[in-house]
Amino acid sequence: MQTEGRHAEVGCSQVALHVAALALGERCPCSLSLLNDITFRHSRKNLTGGRTIHTAIASSLVRLGISPGVAQAGADHWSTLPSSGSTRFTETSTSISNAAPFKESIANAVGTTSTTRQPSLPSPQSAISVSAASSSQLFFDRDVNPVPFMCPLPGPSEPLQTTRQLAYCLALFQASVQEDNLFPDALEWRRSTTVNTPDEKRRLETLSIQVIEAFAKDTMKDAVTVVEVVQLAPVLSSDHSRFLLKTFIDTVNQSEILDLYSLKGLAKAIQGSAPGSVDSDDLVTILRCLHKRLGSTHSASHHNHYLLLAVSRVLDTMADAHIGDVDRVNLHEPLTDLLRESESSDNPYLTFQAAYATQALLNVSDDESI
Repeated sequence: MQTEGRHAEVGCSQVALHVAALALGERCPCSLSLLNDITFRHSRKNLTGGRTIHTAIASSLVRLGISPGVAQAGADHWSTLPSSGSTRFTETSTSISNAAPFKESIANAVGTTSTTRQPSLPSPQSAISVSAASSSQLFFDRDVNPVPFMCPLPGPSEPLQTTRQLAYCLALFQASVQEDNLFPDALEWRRSTTVNTPDEKRRLETLSIQVIEAFAKDTMKDAVTVVEVVQLAPVLSSDHSRFLLKTFIDTVNQSEILDLYSLKGLAKAIQGSAPGSVDSDDLVTILRCLHKRLGSTHSASHHNHYLLLAVSRVLDTMADAHIGDVDRVNLHEPLTDLLRESESSDNPYLTFQAAYATQALLNVSDDESI
């Protein structure tokens, strides 16, 4: 059942592309057979986390950059159509082409007009920008706030069920949240909780700290516990984010046999940390530790791929924060040489990750740069 739910989740993401493409009068950029076989076969079942097909389609539309209100309208419109297999696509094509308000809303969301034909929406694997041969316009004229995760919100006096739910609730309390981007149920929860239980945010923050402390004390940090704790990375304060990163890097640095789960957790925690929450000196220290570990790892080991992935995450974060002046002699130049060597590997995955890290390092200056 869980596998079916995950398959249906994939189908819903494709449905969102299909709905938006049809609204623009374009061809569907996904496999109709996939949607027929997976999505509608489970249309009356819940997805992972208790979500419905309807909710998942709306969430996917938001991730495409469409406002929650329009996304809900799209999912509502989709749910009113016949559900008898492939006929639904035919009905959708006709129905959406005649649904002017929804069509115009989708068109405006992606920066086009409903009366002018524009290039097709890209597939998830393609670039966001339109090729120069068709247009220099971008589908999104600004960065869209991502929806990192969604799950059922607890009702009044209901306990939290998972760490994922804890992270989601804390994310809704963040000052940077734009209420216009929230779904109605999330907006109502945020407002009612703020008014009725003003201490709830502090309680949830205390609970998140307790989760991290329990993780740090756990000597058996397996894949499940690592995946669970890194979900809190985006909502942690600077101090607690630093403590989590220290837990990961200490484990990686001190273990004779590389702890892959902690290494992967380190990469995810750095990637998910709030902008500015990681100090520049901490990032350089982590980079130095990873460089040392990478240099001592056997060239044929698959561990190199995960080490390079972690190095890339650190360098990305440093480049985004404009952190430079890295020691050229002891770190910047030796790391560059090591990455260049990895680029010549016969393993295409290792070659790609090494090339990516090399390009990221070019955006981090050394202490002798002019």
